[in-house]
Amino acid sequence: CRSDLPADHPYVASSATNLAWLLYDTGRYAEAEPLFREAQTFYRLRRGTAHPKTAEPLRGLGQTALAKGDSDRAESLLREALSIFETALGSGHWSTAITESVLGECLTTLGRHAEAEQLLVKSYPIMKRLRGPRDRYVRAALKRIVGLYRAWRKPDEVDKYRALLTEPAPVPVERSAHESDGAPTGPGPLTQGPLR
Repeated sequence: CRSDLPADHPYVASSATNLAWLLYDTGRYAEAEPLFREAQTFYRLRRGTAHPKTAEPLRGLGQTALAKGDSDRAESLLREALSIFETALGSGHWSTAITESVLGECLTTLGRHAEAEQLLVKSYPIMKRLRGPRDRYVRAALKRIVGLYRAWRKPDEVDKYRALLTEPAPVPVERSAHESDGAPTGPGPLTQGPLR
């Protein structure tokens, strides 16, 4: 793609973001991070700091920091992305909800359970409504809630949300990983597996 298009072409930034998510999914965080940074810089310059396209790779940077164990940096990046998504798209949008879910996971790792609970419990039903209970990203959000209550030592809540995970496994969905309703989120330390 880079050889056929000028460096300032939007497809280059989009391709960088998509490749970064692929690398992220395979645990290659050191390789994903500069691609997220490249795309985020491109979108900041071309679309502005308040555009959702700017927030998408910013969320990727936050998720990468979280996966690498840098929860403080992840929180800052995820809060910035969330602010952009909330302002540009509203609270009921997929990108806003998934960013809230990942930020909730981040706050769980920081031991800020009450803050995490607000975000996780708010975002899960929105995600479930938009994609259904069997979607793998919705199930990852549910696993984040279970992880929160496990870390918070609330076994009744763990059991309540874990029971929802016993629903049938996700079915493959014919959809782009980065369709217009937002890019998927990553597993981070609380949700194991190749989910974004």
